[in-house]
Amino acid sequence: MSCLDELNTYETVSYFALALTVVNIIAIRVVPRIMGVAVLGTSPKFLQRAAAACAAAAVLKIVLGVILLTVLYPSGCTDFVTFYPYAVIVLGILWLLRAFAYYKFGIKLSQSPAAQPAIAYATPVAVVGSVVSAPKAPYNSMA
Repeated sequence: MSCLDELNTYETVSYFALALTVVNIIAIRVVPRIMGVAVLGTSPKFLQRAAAACAAAAVLKIVLGVILLTVLYPSGCTDFVTFYPYAVIVLGILWLLRAFAYYKFGIKLSQSPAAQPAIAYATPVAVVGSVVSAPKAPYNSMA
């Protein structure tokens, strides 16, 4: 394989890793706001699903970084130097830590008493009838 072919393969996988970053930003930051979930702390189930999605993306990101650093590294090109695989691996680790934080927060919310469904007890009040009358004039009025 020539240097140009190795570079093309490397760039394709690099662009895929970059696209994964954009998709993760959209999925974690934009979609909850569109769905009406202002903060990721409103629903324990949503937090746990977000944690699972973030963990899957993180593992994929770390694997892509390792592949870029080892297997797909263009060894035939003598002047090729890059830092991108290291940035991909670090970003994947940060995503994994964020997924763990989401998961822990979802568990904490599901166990809190505020997350339990509220049961409302109300006593029925019956209004038989009411008469509205004009206010009476005071007794000592000189009018």
